[in-house]
Amino acid sequence: MHVSVAPACNIQCNYCNRKYDCSNESRPGVVSERLTPVEAARKVIAVANEVPQLSVLGIAGPGDSAYDWLKTKETFRLVTAQIPDIKLCLSSNGLALPDHLDELVEMNVDHVTITINMIDPEVGAKIYPLDLLQSQADLWCRGEPHPA
Repeated sequence: MHVSVAPACNIQCNYCNRKYDCSNESRPGVVSERLTPVEAARKVIAVANEVPQLSVLGIAGPGDSAYDWLKTKETFRLVTAQIPDIKLCLSSNGLALPDHLDELVEMNVDHVTITINMIDPEVGAKIYPLDLLQSQADLWCRGEPHPA
């Protein structure tokens, strides 16, 4: 089951518009409903009570689950307190993941999906705003953690 609790994002891809939802569209970043961690936990627990086969809780867009870490972490904590054997997964662009690796391991997160939009800088220049690319490159070169 996927819940959307982490609306903040550390990048703004030129193609991404998280404002709109459409019944004919299913892609990362588009959801019908954003939830607080408490609302998400209630929903997951309610579904698990009706569908005992529910075995996985995922957090992905809109936004980035690793960048909006406090909401992601709280959702996982609330759900696993009630459903301790549920598998946890998240999707992220990866930029903020290094800041949370120890916690991901401690929380027994089973799956992490990292979305990679490009490996070619020329393609990246079409996807990401130039100022974002420069600021990220500056951080990486200095070895600084992502500002969460």
